[in-house]
Amino acid sequence: MKKILLLGAVSLLLSCSGKNTALPAAQTDTRIQYISQYTGTTAVSITNSFESGFESADVFSGYFTEPQNHMGTASHELSQDNIYEGGFAHKGWIYGVNTVIDGTNTNHRGYPTVQLYKDKGVFSGPVFIELMVWLDINLEQAENKNWFSFVTLCTYSDDSWYRVITANISYDHNLHLFHVPNQGEHIIDIYENDTLAFPMKQWVKITMLVDFSSQNQYSSPYAKLWQDGVLVSAATFNPRINPPADSSLWPACLSGWDGNNLADAESMCSLTYAQGLSQAHFGLYAAPLLSSGTAYNDNLKIYELLYH
Repeated sequence: MKKILLLGAVSLLLSCSGKNTALPAAQTDTRIQYISQYTGTTAVSITNSFESGFESADVFSGYFTEPQNHMGTASHELSQDNIYEGGFAHKGWIYGVNTVIDGTNTNHRGYPTVQLYKDKGVFSGPVFIELMVWLDINLEQAENKNWFSFVTLCTYSDDSWYRVITANISYDHNLHLFHVPNQGEHIIDIYENDTLAFPMKQWVKITMLVDFSSQNQYSSPYAKLWQDGVLVSAATFNPRINPPADSSLWPACLSGWDGNNLADAESMCSLTYAQGLSQAHFGLYAAPLLSSGTAYNDNLKIYELLYH
C-alpha cells in the first residue's frame, strides 16, 4: 500500500483532474447525454464543475481537510488498497469509540472538504453529484451506532456547517436523504424506496440531483438520490436554518433575536447563507459509538447545471 501525506500540514494528499472548468465540446455532449438519464432532458448545459479521481492533492489545496487521527479514533488517506479506477482512492477508517457529549459533535470524521465558495463560486440552481463508494461497517439499531453518511451538502459559506442535506444509510442498510425538510428531520415527501438494501464490500454508485431553487415542478428546493441508477429517495427541503420555536433552545448568539427575520438570526450567528451548494464533504462521517469500519471513495463529480 502506498500512502502519501503532507506531514507538515497534517493534511491528506488527494486528487482531481484540476481546477479548470472548461470542457471540450464532445466531452460535454457525452456528459449531457449521461446526465439526461437523471434530469429527464438534454436541454441542459454544465456551467461549472468539480471533479476528483483522488490521484493528487492539488484540487483540495485551500480547502479544509480533517486532520489525521481525528479524536484518536479515525483517520483517512490516499490509498491503493481498494481502487475503483485509476491509481488511488480515498480511504477513511474507524479504530475506536468516541464519547457522546451533549451539545458537542463527536461523530467520526475523516475527509477533505470541497469549499466551492472559496474559488469556483457557489453552485446555484440544479446540481448533479456522483460518487463511487465502497463500505464495510457494522451498523446497529442502538442510538449513536446506527448511521453512516456518504454525502454532506451545505448551503452556508462559513465554518459552522449548521445547515446540511445528507445521503445516509441506517442500520437497516437503506440509502436515504436526511436533514429534510429541516435540520435533524427525515420526512420524505416525494419518493422513498425502503426495500433496496445497500450492499457492503462492493463498489456502489451514488448519484444526486439537487435543485436549490424553487423554479421547478415542486415549487421548492428538492433533492433526489439514486443507488446504482435506481431512485431510492426524493424530498423537498428548506435550504436555510430553522431555529426551534422554543427560544430556550436557541444558541447564545440568538440572544435578543425577535424570532421573525431569519436574515437577522443568520447575521447574529455569523452565518452566511449562499443560496446554493457552497461546500460539501464525502469520505468518512459516522456515528460516534461505532468502533470500526472502512470507507473508500472514488470518481467524484459535481456539476452545476443550467436548463434551457
